[in-house]
Amino acid sequence: LEVESARRCARAAGPADVERLRRQAERIDALMSENRPEESRALEWGFHEAVAEIAGCPIIREEIERSLVVLLTRMEFDPAKASRHVPIVDAIATGDPEAAERAMRRHCEGAATQFAETKSGRQEAVRALESISGSVMT
Repeated sequence: LEVESARRCARAAGPADVERLRRQAERIDALMSENRPEESRALEWGFHEAVAEIAGCPIIREEIERSLVVLLTRMEFDPAKASRHVPIVDAIATGDPEAAERAMRRHCEGAATQFAETKSGRQEAVRALESISGSVMT
């Protein structure tokens, strides 16, 4: 969903949209570098919602919001591994949907990897596997 949102955003974003996203992305990335996870998480939510909003797809925005609730509230923060946001904006600014998709995919894969490396992420993966298999994993 995030990559489709970025693709659509690249097609739809005007200069004011790109500037708004850039300000948000730069602030989030700065907070991450300063190891201020609570503040960066609050802004990150708004960044991803803004991408979906500019993309003009409310259903994608709602699904992204649900996904972010899980990820942002349960992920342990490591500023060295944090996925950056400015490259997403750079790609959106080109107006190239494929570039925006690649940038968002890299961002999401980095966040997913970081989440999977945490205790919460491992527990979430076990619960997901248990729900699929119907058995308790150890």
